[in-house]
Amino acid sequence: MLPSNSPSLLENRLNLSLPVAKTDSGLFSVSLGGSRVHLGDPVPLDSGKTVPSNLARVEAGVQYFGKLPEHRAWGVRGSVGYAGDPPFRSGRDLTYGMSGHYTFPASDGRNAWVLMAFLSNNNPLVNYLPIPGFAYLYHSDTLSGLFGFPLISLQWSPKVDWMYSLSIFGPLVDAEAAHGKRDHFQWLLHYRLSRETYLPSFREDERDRLTLEEQKIGAGFRLPIARTLLSEFQAGRAFGRSLFVGKAFHDHDGGSADLAARWFMHWEFRFVF
Repeated sequence: MLPSNSPSLLENRLNLSLPVAKTDSGLFSVSLGGSRVHLGDPVPLDSGKTVPSNLARVEAGVQYFGKLPEHRAWGVRGSVGYAGDPPFRSGRDLTYGMSGHYTFPASDGRNAWVLMAFLSNNNPLVNYLPIPGFAYLYHSDTLSGLFGFPLISLQWSPKVDWMYSLSIFGPLVDAEAAHGKRDHFQWLLHYRLSRETYLPSFREDERDRLTLEEQKIGAGFRLPIARTLLSEFQAGRAFGRSLFVGKAFHDHDGGSADLAARWFMHWEFRFVF
């Protein structure tokens, strides 16, 4: 039986990152990002609350990456923004995040260890509490990746023109198989389990978050349009879609609603300079 809620979903997203200062020992950059999710209709939750048809996200950040002697490095990032409905309703809807990492060589002299920490009031893992992490940075002729907690990220190229990638960060999963040369043309098959979290205006507890969760499987291609412009197209099926409100990882105490599966189309442009 299909869920009773089957609104259309349109998402627009824009992300910018700009280096502003570079020295022999480090790089300072700024970033700005925003997205808007439009549901065809407001979605009623089983708690009696109603999710409005428009959800927005805006974030501005600063980042520094520094080099240290003996192949060590470190970096910090801070951001502030908004995620909710309607835009910039009040200060209680502001979001913030901080992260840092330190990298040092492993005993083999070829690979490295990474120590990291995250803190945010709006993320898919834990809000308001610092999240420590570690990873082993490995690189070979066919495999490179980060293996640790709370993330795993790898790229594997067992044959020429074939690339397999996998990224796991807590409950978020991104996997892809691609064939071809990225700077010419690539076919791809892609799977994603995503979660977008918002601070809804109707929440009664400050810790409540509205989560939009969905899975997507699609096929498409990447095609360079110009020397610095890359386009990516995908089409497929979005399923396992739901909206829920709660304080914790899978807490639905504030109400939930399942959304019907739908076909989707995605077109993305990346400009690199």
